[in-house]
Formats: sequence, structure tokens, C-alpha cells
Amino acid sequence: GSSSYINSGAIILDNGVVSIGSNVMIGPRVQIYTASHALDAERRIAGDEVAKPVQIQDKVWIGGGAIILPGVTVGEGAIVGAIPPPC
Repeated sequence: GSSSYINSGAIILDNGVVSIGSNVMIGPRVQIYTASHALDAERRIAGDEVAKPVQIQDKVWIGGGAIILPGVTVGEGAIVGAIPPPC
């Protein structure tokens, strides 16, 4: 989206679609994953994997080091990670 920012060291593993809205701030070392593996060991060992989309809506702030998992939608205006004291 427009006016969005991704800081250094962010990782986006985009086997699936990753949508980033407008005015989003993504901090350093944030990890966004779309690949999901089976929880059953035998299926996982057999290579069972599915890609689930990640949607980050407008005006979201994702703090440094946060991890966004497959299939997650981060709602408009949300803050993910530690919340700082008021300025």
C-alpha cells in the first residue's frame, strides 16, 4: 500500500499472498510467514505443506521482531508487539 514502510532485516516468506495496506509500519526483523505445515508428524515428514495468505490492513504498526503466522489478518489500526508509553 501507499506510504508503507518495511524496516531492515524484515523477512517475508511469500509462498502465499501477502497483502500490505496503506500507512503500514513494519519494524526491523519482523517475520511474515505464509507456509503452513501439517501438525501430524507423518504428514509433515511426507512434505504436506499449504500456503495461507496474510493480510495486513491499513494503518497497522508491527513492532520489531514480531512474527505474523500463516492465515492471519491484522485489522486496520492494530498494533502488533510491545506498546510504548505515550509520547
